[in-house]
Amino acid sequence: MEAGPVLLGTALIFAAITQIASVRPAAETLESAAQIGATLLIAYAVETSWVIRASRHRPSRDREERLGSFTAVGSAAALGVVFSLGLADRVHAGHWIWLDGLGFGWVLGSILVLGLFVVMQPWITHEWMYEDEEERRRR
Repeated sequence: MEAGPVLLGTALIFAAITQIASVRPAAETLESAAQIGATLLIAYAVETSWVIRASRHRPSRDREERLGSFTAVGSAAALGVVFSLGLADRVHAGHWIWLDGLGFGWVLGSILVLGLFVVMQPWITHEWMYEDEEERRRR
């Protein structure tokens, strides 16, 4: 899975929906989204460390590709938190343009993708450990 294009596509979809529906979130909503994103980011970092530890025996290239995807998702989520806080300041000032809608789409998309990764990582870890065990038995 290529994390960057998935996140960008999700952000564009959410941005289009918010533009069509003329959604203008309140500053408090954006601040809450930043808190949710930051909380998920901490959970994601902890779970990612487990996945990396479980992948010690994976081939180097496979491990590096996964680590790159995990890093991209974490970076995009951190950017979503920053966008959310920045948009909250813009809403307080009474500004909102189409570019803000794109930022809000990124916030929503990053929370969605990050939440999905947090939920999926225990399964990913289990699968990797199972594959490693099967590989050791074949040798």
